[in-house]
Amino acid sequence: MEVIEQVISKLQTLKDSLPDIAEKVIQDAAPQIEDQIIFQLRDGQKGDGSSLPNYSKRSVEQFGKPFGPIKLFDTGDFYQGVKASVKGTDLEIDDTDSKTPMLQEKYGSDILALQDQRLEELKQDVFLPGILYEVNRLLSA
Repeated sequence: MEVIEQVISKLQTLKDSLPDIAEKVIQDAAPQIEDQIIFQLRDGQKGDGSSLPNYSKRSVEQFGKPFGPIKLFDTGDFYQGVKASVKGTDLEIDDTDSKTPMLQEKYGSDILALQDQRLEELKQDVFLPGILYEVNRLLSA
């Protein structure tokens, strides 16, 4: 009977620890989340999957911008400012660049959102393995 009580105790500890484990794993994955948003922007995509508007003919001809969707890249400050963090049960994505409010007003707040497909890939490739590792570590302690 003592073995069953030990198992139940470990499972209760696991149950109580799951929110903290999930928060830790997602916070540890912040650099991958940030990278995925930057990849979207490099493709001229917003978090809802829609494309940013195309560069104007003037931007292409006079400033050497590539033909196609705007990539929100001039100096790299906007890309470098992308920051992901966990606040309680929420994943927050922000940007430290001073141009962020203007860019969000012009192109929408979803320029800093993660596309559903990319989020699913992160869940399968990063979050789930991280959670399983932490659960294993907890149960084998």
